[in-house]
Amino acid sequence: EEVPAESLGYLKENLVDADAAARRGDLKMVYQAYLNLAMYFEQQENHRKAIYFYEKCHSIATDAGDLHGELEANLHLGVAHESIEDTAQAIKFHERHLELATAAHIDAEVVGANTHLVQVYRRQAEAREEQGAAETEACVEWYHKMMKAAKAANDVPQQGLANYRIGLAYQKAEDPSKGLGFHSEYLQLCKMSGDKAGEGAACCALAQCYQDLGDVGQA
Repeated sequence: EEVPAESLGYLKENLVDADAAARRGDLKMVYQAYLNLAMYFEQQENHRKAIYFYEKCHSIATDAGDLHGELEANLHLGVAHESIEDTAQAIKFHERHLELATAAHIDAEVVGANTHLVQVYRRQAEAREEQGAAETEACVEWYHKMMKAAKAANDVPQQGLANYRIGLAYQKAEDPSKGLGFHSEYLQLCKMSGDKAGEGAACCALAQCYQDLGDVGQA
């Protein structure tokens, strides 16, 4: 992929810095030069070129045993792959970010990784949802992952949404009895967060489930 002419000077400057730092054995400066380039290309919305340099950052950090660098590179790679809608790769890097942060007991990084995982898990679930009833179980599995990540990220609205979507998936698959518990949980979470519109949607979904089950009294 060609680099625009106006970017060549900045590219050359940082590559020269990276080469000089590598000769000195200064891996932190090599990492920084590649990070500069990755972030520059990301700002230019040249995501594939950004990924190329983030991968170099990732490799250097891993080889050097630089935890901060590895966390940062995995986060950026996850976000960059989200930008090109490569959800499977985005999940791989965000899950690695979470794994490293959990092992190191860095709470802020754990929350950050889970926040990104909520979005990519949701994207995977919605992709399965579009494929119809045959993919219900796969769709539900991804929404469960979303729910778990939302809980770990302290994101009550997204936790509620995952429950709601699971309930709807079971309704579409004509299994309303399985949907009841998830809609009930959604209702409780909406009450916790003061989401009146969500409470209304949960009540409607619960009523529809009971109606489909022939329980007119509950509906």
